[in-house]
Amino acid sequence: MFRLDRVTNLRATTWQFAVREAPPLDFRRDLASRYPCRVRVEMGVDVEKATVRIPAPYRSHLEPTARGCRFLVGAPDWDDLAWHVLWVSRDLKAPVTVLDGADADPFREAMARISDHAREAS
Repeated sequence: MFRLDRVTNLRATTWQFAVREAPPLDFRRDLASRYPCRVRVEMGVDVEKATVRIPAPYRSHLEPTARGCRFLVGAPDWDDLAWHVLWVSRDLKAPVTVLDGADADPFREAMARISDHAREAS
């Protein structure tokens, strides 16, 4: 709150901005589907542990399986997606299985690039 009697050196500017349309109310829901690079993975950890580590917008696709849980993840590019999945896997100390689908191969290739880079760095 501003008290008008305390405002000093007031001057008008010509700055303008273009009003943008607000995102839909369900914007954060189903976030993974909005990215160009998407893949379904299975992680060897129960849903409760995954829920703590996986951001809320990705939890709408989280479902339990016999070996842990599976969910859909997305990112702007395959390398970013691979890094994020590996990071979550490492934090949870859980193995990751890439489920077959149209986008499984580009994701596996990104994982291989990361693996090769790590091997060369050591």
